[in-house]
Amino acid sequence: MIASYPVIYLLYLLMFVNAEWGQTGHRVVGEIAQQHLTPKAQSRIDELLEGRSLAEISTYGDDIKSDPKYKSLNPWHYVNLPLEAPYSDATKNPKGDVVIAIKKCIAEIKNPNTTKEEKVFYLKLLVHFVGDVHQPMHVGRAEDRGETTFDYNGLVNRPIYTGFGTVNS
Repeated sequence: MIASYPVIYLLYLLMFVNAEWGQTGHRVVGEIAQQHLTPKAQSRIDELLEGRSLAEISTYGDDIKSDPKYKSLNPWHYVNLPLEAPYSDATKNPKGDVVIAIKKCIAEIKNPNTTKEEKVFYLKLLVHFVGDVHQPMHVGRAEDRGETTFDYNGLVNRPIYTGFGTVNS
């Protein structure tokens, strides 16, 4: 039992790190991305976002989650992977995942037939999903039930997000 204390401590630490991620974490990712844009990319993004920053639009994916119109996008916020296999060998969720979502967003933004309104939508989602893959527990094992539960030798088996003010999965 004493050997389990470091694991329990680590789980609590991860819970606090994740609790602080929310909007702030997404905005930090957006700001970092903004600082690394080429002048050409910055100009194109300014045109699409009409002066709004990537940090400002970074929470859009979570902002629309409660709208039933976007319910089909929920699986796009995370990916389940087995510990022993790379993504390329993993069974894919037929409803999509965050890796598929990022590729879809990039394809739509690059597509000359996509309208400006659609490009803005997919750019907002792209920034958000890049934040999600850097968020704790959004790339995890399927047996963790959609990144909400973690079981360590039967010691902890409860939703990791319990008690958090926001859920960004």
